[in-house]
Amino acid sequence: MLHPESQEDLIKNAYRLAGEMITVMDSPFKVDIRITPDSSCTNSNTVWVATKVFDDPDLPVGKKLDTFIGLTVHEGCHLLYTDFKGFSQVRNETVHALQNIIEDERIERECGESKPGLA
Repeated sequence: MLHPESQEDLIKNAYRLAGEMITVMDSPFKVDIRITPDSSCTNSNTVWVATKVFDDPDLPVGKKLDTFIGLTVHEGCHLLYTDFKGFSQVRNETVHALQNIIEDERIERECGESKPGLA
């Protein structure tokens, strides 16, 4: 896994690990895992995980995988701890961005307290 034959193999391995992490986290929702080039997010139906970390030539493969899995765990924490109904009601982009920052900090703290092995 740490010596993939190609960038494609590395992303395939990471994608498989991402799915396993969501399963291990015992998500209350059935979700699809998707990869995307730039940003990670979830809507409680799909978790999108950014692959841009794999483009960094200065990072070793292990760090790339750790970062990708960290993004996956973060989005998985949204599945566990975020009330998506409240987020869908916010229409103002700035308010939504601020709400998301606060929510990100909250779920990271909750993950550390509830699932320290994933933090």
